[in-house]
Amino acid sequence: MGREADGVSAEMLEAADRRVCLPMYGFNDSYNLSVATAMVLHHLFLCCPEARGDLPPERRRALRAEWYSRLARTDAQRAQFLARLDDPPPPFADVRRPDEHRTAWVPPKIARKEQEQAASLAEQRQALREDGEAGGA
Repeated sequence: MGREADGVSAEMLEAADRRVCLPMYGFNDSYNLSVATAMVLHHLFLCCPEARGDLPPERRRALRAEWYSRLARTDAQRAQFLARLDDPPPPFADVRRPDEHRTAWVPPKIARKEQEQAASLAEQRQALREDGEAGGA
């Protein structure tokens, strides 16, 4: 992989066994270097699973312990994660917080205003319905 600004150096090109082209579709002009690297590595691991390497079990466990501790937001969550050190979830399993914690935070003052506006609109709708029913009777 080369730099985003000017690509791969001449020495790297000479040492390379093969050049790879990533096709682009749509309106993009180029890929971000990290995106391009991820795409190449993903394809490499699909074509050649043995290229993934193999960490010794004790190193895998140590890395898991470190990352599970970083991912946890509470002591209870940390305990839950660390209980899975020897029985990790399958790849791409969602170990994040539950969905109710993924919503945007709204300051209480703004939330109160939104509730008041919603109540006012509901009252206005009800009044319009009542006026419509009274006019039609």
